[in-house]
Amino acid sequence: MKKTTYYLLAFLALVVSCKTSNELTEVTSASPQNPKNPKANLRTLPAGDPNLDANWDWTNQTWNVYFNNANGTIGSVSTLNPFTDGTQKIFGNTNVSQADMYPAQGWMLVARDFGTPTGANAYPFILLYNKHRGVLRVAILRTYDVLSSFQQITLSFATTASYPKLFKFASTVPDMAGANANNQFTQSALTYAGVQQWMIAEFNLQGYSASMDDFASINVNVSEVVNSSVSLTGSIQLDGSAQPQVGEPGFWGGVKTITSFIAKASEPVSKIVKKPESTFAGLSSAATVLEALFDAVSGFSGGDSGSSYNIKLNGSTTQQGTITLSSPKTSFSVYLKSFNTPAYHALQSIPWGVFDINPIPYTITDYYDNFDHEGNPLGYTNHYFTLDVAPNFVSSVLSVNPSIVNNISQIRAKFVSGNSYLNSVTPFESLSSFESRSYTFNSTDAFFNTVGIGLEFIFNNGSVVYNVIPLH
Repeated sequence: MKKTTYYLLAFLALVVSCKTSNELTEVTSASPQNPKNPKANLRTLPAGDPNLDANWDWTNQTWNVYFNNANGTIGSVSTLNPFTDGTQKIFGNTNVSQADMYPAQGWMLVARDFGTPTGANAYPFILLYNKHRGVLRVAILRTYDVLSSFQQITLSFATTASYPKLFKFASTVPDMAGANANNQFTQSALTYAGVQQWMIAEFNLQGYSASMDDFASINVNVSEVVNSSVSLTGSIQLDGSAQPQVGEPGFWGGVKTITSFIAKASEPVSKIVKKPESTFAGLSSAATVLEALFDAVSGFSGGDSGSSYNIKLNGSTTQQGTITLSSPKTSFSVYLKSFNTPAYHALQSIPWGVFDINPIPYTITDYYDNFDHEGNPLGYTNHYFTLDVAPNFVSSVLSVNPSIVNNISQIRAKFVSGNSYLNSVTPFESLSSFESRSYTFNSTDAFFNTVGIGLEFIFNNGSVVYNVIPLH
């Protein structure tokens, strides 16, 4: 069997590793899903710890926190409430009376660790959950790390129990949202905070499960991200020999875009690939010669069994762009249920999730009519869809969290269509009215695979939850 020589392998490795000017390259020092950092939150909360108080008032305008310094000592800081603090980049200057943080708006305290004078972790945190909107808010104090350009907070499920459906509607891809029992298991958010400011992220936990594993828990991971500009220059010189072989055009396709090398062959290219000299006539520039050489390599057809050809490459390479370095800083897990454990856990019974919905039963019939109702030719083709649904076709497959159903003043629905689900087909109406009939759309209104139902929950306090449920 004929094989490529070391030269070809070395050249391929170089081409794959090189980036052209103005491209970005990312280097991640460690996965944020598995931080190996001594600053990870490993603290347990003993009985009587003030951080176990489920009635602690997070709406206070000042938060006093304790944290571990790098040298092992415990430091403290008094910060303004980040939900009204004008220096915070997430919420900014907010009127205290209108701030989005009050229990009357549906917010509940899940867990916190602001430390004590005798025990603390490196990164104090608080988790709040809005039982109406299904939003988990994570706030973590950035203590003494100063090098990051921004921070990334990632929420995932711990693997110690079965996954609940909380993330079911978290996907931003319309064709995926609600299509599976749980179509993703990780959510990430970027945040910007200075030293002794709060890193804040919000996550979608709208999916409701009628039952949940007693030991289900979520993981919170924090990484600091640094962007640096780089400019690299250098030169290359490769000498070797090539044994003709069957070409792989798709394999070499990406190589043809590299034009910063000068290629010279000790044998005419036409002899290597056994094509006439005229095939390569007029190739004067280095870039064009190189492209022709790659065409030649991808066109090797075997040649003589004992033939090999010497090839030399000489030239320079330049790389400009940015390098992104991600450094894990802290990670901790929180049990979703409230029970007696020194580990982080929900401090009270949290009504996790807003709603769940099974596949909606429907039938779509596609029509092309060339005649009107009286049988006269239209002069054009009338294209429309008839969507047939059973009575209560939404409510029969809809499950609302019974803990919050009495807080809902109205459920409304409408049909939406288009690849982005942004084009309205019908106006919002009450769910009972929406479910009372079949529907007919013309070809400009709906498309077979892009018809969805916009479902809106309006709560007594004015909160609104809206999702698009795909029909296909």
